[in-house]
Amino acid sequence: MEEREDILAPYAGRISYGALLKLREKRGREHIWIDPWDELRGLLSFLPRIQAKSVCLDSDIVSIGDRSEVSQDVIDIIEKCICALIPWRKGPYSLFGRVIDSEWRSDLKWNRIEPFLDDPHEKKVADIGGNNGYFLFRMANYSPKLMVNFDPNGRFYYQFELLHRFSGVDNMQHEVLGVEDVHLFENFFDIVLFMGVIYHCRDPLGALRQVYTCLKPGGQMIFESLALPGRKPVSLTPPGRYGKMRNA
Repeated sequence: MEEREDILAPYAGRISYGALLKLREKRGREHIWIDPWDELRGLLSFLPRIQAKSVCLDSDIVSIGDRSEVSQDVIDIIEKCICALIPWRKGPYSLFGRVIDSEWRSDLKWNRIEPFLDDPHEKKVADIGGNNGYFLFRMANYSPKLMVNFDPNGRFYYQFELLHRFSGVDNMQHEVLGVEDVHLFENFFDIVLFMGVIYHCRDPLGALRQVYTCLKPGGQMIFESLALPGRKPVSLTPPGRYGKMRNA
């Protein structure tokens, strides 16, 4: 896949940019440039990097492109990529008319948090544990200064890449990093989303400290976690497992 402009490069003096470049290379070798994704990378290399003419980011289904905009050959490759990237957790999306019916209805969560967001216009925004970037695609409608989607999972990286290459949202990128790495962005982000992640962390309090480190003074964090009903005091690390989720 071809190189794109790094939207974080202009901020090299404000973040730990040298350390970030080294960590990108390491995580790329571990999660991105690995044999299981060779076939998918080959498919992506045949796709044009064009901006779709019809893009709708302010509806429940993030819609990128109309069927009439690309050839049948491109549609066939997109279909193969979508299938190769199953499961799709966050969504829903429509890519050149091909609806991606995600496992989660992320639009419902977005509609709950949107009224409480600070105005993202010209702000620097992060989604930590952002999966394939659904919330930032929705956020793009407000014209933030930049948006960074953090998730160390290779599948989510390639899902993001498939959608992003056609979206025309040039001020957004995916970093294959986790919450343990966001200290590289000390006092940098105006708005941080940290939702549905903390109960997967082995050190939840440490994770919160990391998030606090990357948030600018006076910034906003949107935080979501599981809650246990009842009046009994419970800790952040109760014994056992909840919902068959790892570390939860």
